Amino acid sequence: MTKDIANATMLPPSNVAFIVDSTKPVLTHQRSMPAEANIMSHAHPRGQLLWAEKGVLRVTGEENVWVVPSSHAMWIPGDITHQVSSETNTRIRN
Repeated sequence: MTKDIANATMLPPSNVAFIVDSTKPVLTHQRSMPAEANIMSHAHPRGQLLWAEKGVLRVTGEENVWVVPSSHAMWIPGDITHQVSSETNTRIRN
């Protein structure tokens, strides 16, 4: 992971997790992230099950950091501020 945050690729969070619709209790989304990219710190009202089909993710919360390899998933409850970073070229599913 790059140590120079000024040179890191910053991506906006997906709009999917901000959709609140009782007729859509489960939403899916996928995106690709290049190595050493970051999704800006954010929180959304919905919970999120995050996993990488390939690659390694780092999820940074207010007090913790988790490494999520492609063999694992992570549940992020709604309203929890977090940032997602890719250690490698990564394809995210959630």
